[in-house]
Amino acid sequence: MRYEQRIAQEIASDAPETALEEQQSPLSPRDAAGIAADPLRKLLNAGESGQITQEMEDLLTVVALFAGSAGYQLAAKGDIEAAERAKAAITQAFVGKQLNQLQIKRDAAGMAEIQKRLLQYLQVGGADAAKREAGDFSPGELERISPAAPQIRVS
Repeated sequence: MRYEQRIAQEIASDAPETALEEQQSPLSPRDAAGIAADPLRKLLNAGESGQITQEMEDLLTVVALFAGSAGYQLAAKGDIEAAERAKAAITQAFVGKQLNQLQIKRDAAGMAEIQKRLLQYLQVGGADAAKREAGDFSPGELERISPAAPQIRVS
């Protein structure tokens, strides 16, 4: 089995299976943005403090593999669907665990909103990382434009 397929299966196995999810209301755009920004904030902060974990390194490796594979498929074969699948897999890799922890239902509209924000925030986070690499540790653009991640609501 190819490495990408194995990783995709592991990501898919993160899908929640509780009945609670079916009772939830749709994900708000603000919550989707907070969910998308949270793993990037954690990566930036961990890099700044020198505390990159093995889990974070693995995540970045998986993302690079998906992106590289999709880029090759797009360039060599014109396979736009490969790029779409890669975007979905990358989104799942970044936020799947968090969605499980928050017990948030994965519906197409919510995942599309998270993916849209994640792709936006990846660019912003990259610029923030470059700024920090250059010695500027002032609050970054990601902190300025993104809301906090939602918390588990207990009733």
